[in-house]
Amino acid sequence: MENGKLVKTGKRAPVDLDKYPPFTPGTAYGSIEISRGCPYHCTYCQTPRIFGHDMRHRSIDTIAKYASYFNDVRFTTPNAFAYGSDGRHLEIGKLGKLLRALKKKSRRVFFGTFPSEVRPGFITHEALELVTCYCANKAISMGAQSGSSRVLGEICRGHSVDDIVCGVEMCLEHGLEPVVDFIIGLPCESEQDQLASLELIEWICAKGGKVRAHAFVPLPGTPLENHKPARIAPGVDRLLGKLALHGKLEGSWRVY
Repeated sequence: MENGKLVKTGKRAPVDLDKYPPFTPGTAYGSIEISRGCPYHCTYCQTPRIFGHDMRHRSIDTIAKYASYFNDVRFTTPNAFAYGSDGRHLEIGKLGKLLRALKKKSRRVFFGTFPSEVRPGFITHEALELVTCYCANKAISMGAQSGSSRVLGEICRGHSVDDIVCGVEMCLEHGLEPVVDFIIGLPCESEQDQLASLELIEWICAKGGKVRAHAFVPLPGTPLENHKPARIAPGVDRLLGKLALHGKLEGSWRVY
């Protein structure tokens, strides 16, 4: 404020994450935030609207320092396997250096799983080998969001259905359970799109993976903030419920 008037000063430069501890030692704490920002433009997501499109990371030394306070350590990041990168290209050397450092500091490391996830295009044999070597988790959380190629394009997701399929198959090859997120009721969905998602969901479950289904919620500041959820087709709802009863699917996908 200047002389009682609001003056726009423009956006501040991103902070140096190392200067802001993820928690104060001696207090209650949960996961360690290791990265901020996302270069993608998913229309339902707040992350790039809050933290920007340039991905940045805490240093390995700082992350390892705070990991030493945990017996079991978990991480918060828009895309776990993007650590050390621009968010679009896997930096396997930096990822490996981080996981090796963490293994020395904590008894059990959980990486690429809740409360974070991995984009399908970042799942490679090399990255999964690092997880099985240095981490304790037996699952990988993957953000798919839709089994419809049309919908993936509409929401600017930045990956294909084939990327999802390949990611699931690679996880299973390495003995890791793929836990795959889907959003049900995206505004642009037709019944045909929902059936395409259901087909992929059933395939994942049949292969030995698990699915987490989420109802679309319009979030403030996103391109879809004023859009209403699409109606969920009765047949889709019924089959999702059947999978949930058999323990293959979890979450809340109904829009009220």
